[in-house]
Amino acid sequence: MNFASKKACAGWVSMLACAGCLAGEPASSESPVRQLVQPVIGGFDGTSPKLNAIGSISIIESDETAEAPMFSMQCTGALLSASTVLTAKHCLDSFGAAARGQADLVFGVGPNAAAPTAYAKVISVERAPGNDGGYSNRGHDVGVLHLEKPLSNAQVLQLGAAGDELIGQQLVGVGYGAADNGSDTATRRLGALTLKARSGRTYEFLFGSFEAFFRDYTGSAVPPTCAVPPANAEAPAMPVQPDDPCAPVKALRQVYENTRLEQAHELAVGAAPNDAQPCFGDSGGPLLKAGPNGELIAYGVASGGVPSEDLICDHGAIYASFPPDVTAFLQQAVTWTDPCDELPARGQCDGTKARRCSTPAEGARRVVEVDCANAGLRCVYTGEGSSATCGG
Repeated sequence: MNFASKKACAGWVSMLACAGCLAGEPASSESPVRQLVQPVIGGFDGTSPKLNAIGSISIIESDETAEAPMFSMQCTGALLSASTVLTAKHCLDSFGAAARGQADLVFGVGPNAAAPTAYAKVISVERAPGNDGGYSNRGHDVGVLHLEKPLSNAQVLQLGAAGDELIGQQLVGVGYGAADNGSDTATRRLGALTLKARSGRTYEFLFGSFEAFFRDYTGSAVPPTCAVPPANAEAPAMPVQPDDPCAPVKALRQVYENTRLEQAHELAVGAAPNDAQPCFGDSGGPLLKAGPNGELIAYGVASGGVPSEDLICDHGAIYASFPPDVTAFLQQAVTWTDPCDELPARGQCDGTKARRCSTPAEGARRVVEVDCANAGLRCVYTGEGSSATCGG
């Protein structure tokens, strides 16, 4: 699964045993996949202004009867600069969803996603390199949002590399969303998360054993007649025959053995005593620790996890970290400049040429231009908002 919001992810599925499935696609009835719907469980209020580098990513919903904009929280993000937001790659889907709905995606500052103290419109997004594999099936599940205008007095996070020296240490996860199975507050919360591992079997870190993994998914113990030994890494996996009564056990054993953390790209966290539990709404939220001078250093962003019979999200979580290629991508993203920066919102007539900026629904942000004279027309300002176009 991915940790996006309840509204954004009504059709999102966990990646549990879903080889080849993309998050967001409905799973077949035979696929060992379960839907999740909520976010930081067991955390604490994060109202301190010192946390204002971490904000909410929301779609502004139009309602002519409302006195103020309505914010539909989607994910969590963190400022790397006054106009660059770090988040999870799967959260960028909300940008396209907003565009298709003729709405805006915004990044808001403040502890309450429903009433941010300041916010700015998202005008462009970028995805980290690497689009294959990983727990989210998105490759390196890291992305950035570019804002239409810098947020004044913005606090920012620094980037850190999570090495083996952090394994076993307690870090902090921050995000927006529910505090338990029943509430939906969309307020910023924080909680302890212990870094378990940077490599190895993903579900072993989440569940502890194959038996626990099997019981959590099926609701029953592994049948004694179907005990399956660990896979031999040196031997190819044997095909599972449909008529084999132990086929479900063998299939889940293959998933358990073959689903592994992307070494140096993913982190298994949580499920230690006193730890909180990330969930939907926390997607893209940072895993951080204060530096020697009090600066906040991010080591990863929330990517996904699994449920249990007790909690809508349980067993800890997987965070996407910042290996050298992703760090280089993020450092470059901070230098991004708006290609439409010099254009007025209505577009511009330059002699017979009409120029404007593309809309989010038209793909990557860019300047589009046409010489109206080639159609026997001239550039004029017309229509709603007096937009530049060809006419006459």
